[in-house]
Amino acid sequence: MEEIAEILPTKEEYDVTDRGRITAGAAMAMNARIALNFNEWEKVVQYTEKLINTDSTKTREYSIVRLHNGVAEVLEGAKTETVDGKLVISFSTDKFSTYVIVYKDTVNRNPGSDDGNKGDNKGDDNTPSTPDKPTEPAQEV
Repeated sequence: MEEIAEILPTKEEYDVTDRGRITAGAAMAMNARIALNFNEWEKVVQYTEKLINTDSTKTREYSIVRLHNGVAEVLEGAKTETVDGKLVISFSTDKFSTYVIVYKDTVNRNPGSDDGNKGDNKGDDNTPSTPDKPTEPAQEV
């Protein structure tokens, strides 16, 4: 799976007709999940760091989702900060549950452009994106 993740295209590189195909990010997330199952912590960090947003044209917002007794809910009050150059997400809970980190990418607007910001937003700003369910760009008609 490691070699596959290196050669797969990103979701932005796929044509609209290829939506739903596995992406480099999805393969990298699967690698992290496999490493997690085998307690290979250094590999988990290595794989997940490759999923961190490095695109300066987008802002990534993280949330924590708790799955408890079959109900999924976004936890309020999760705190995101950078400590020693690393992203740290912290939250408090009083329940032993399954937790998932999800993110939403928002395209940074260019207020000084002369195109009225047309085309700056290629996705639905309100749809969370994960490696399993990426936010796809909207089609212009």
